[in-house]
Amino acid sequence: MVFMDVDKSSRILIADSNQPAGRGLLEFLRGKYGFVGYTENMAGTIEMVRENRPNVAIIGSRVGDDPFNVALDRVRQESPDINVVLFDQKFNGHDSPRTFFNSGIQAYLEKSASPSEIHAAVDDALRGKVYVQSEYANKFINFYWRNRGRINGGTGLTYREDEVLTLIASEYSNKEIASKLGVKVRTVETHRERIMRKLDLHNVAKLTRYAVAKGLVKLDTKE
Repeated sequence: MVFMDVDKSSRILIADSNQPAGRGLLEFLRGKYGFVGYTENMAGTIEMVRENRPNVAIIGSRVGDDPFNVALDRVRQESPDINVVLFDQKFNGHDSPRTFFNSGIQAYLEKSASPSEIHAAVDDALRGKVYVQSEYANKFINFYWRNRGRINGGTGLTYREDEVLTLIASEYSNKEIASKLGVKVRTVETHRERIMRKLDLHNVAKLTRYAVAKGLVKLDTKE
């Protein structure tokens, strides 16, 4: 792990198993933000999240042996409200936008992004805004348009949170939801906590009524 600490006003974590890319990004960002830290593995990532409570995590396609979605789940278990930038190895016309919308992350960058795009993405992520590398913006918009019925259907939730809400309202347990989505039970619990906080609805009955009102489920939908 590499740490650089000036002040605590803005705290950036870089987690990427590609050491040249991660260390290059560290050198590029240091000095502009209060804290910038880099780690190439999952253990170091969790340690840095716990010790430094970063505002933004820039996560590569892989962190150690873990793919992006696993690393993201682990980071959010430790810090549910952290803003995340996907630092992608190479743009994929379907998987990159799908990962972006499913995960509810703040920004998308390819590792070949220009310096101005990197700064813009990190600055927007710090403010909680959404940023997509300019050359891919239209592709993300087109993906959203084709899949708009399944993305954030008026709930203010991410695509994945809508999936979890639908299953909660359909009377599935956390363990059953985890099995259906191929994630850990703790990940489902984190999604549940975020959904309740975002919607200000703090029991299953209220979540169910909300999901029915939004057309996400009908009564007696569990199979």
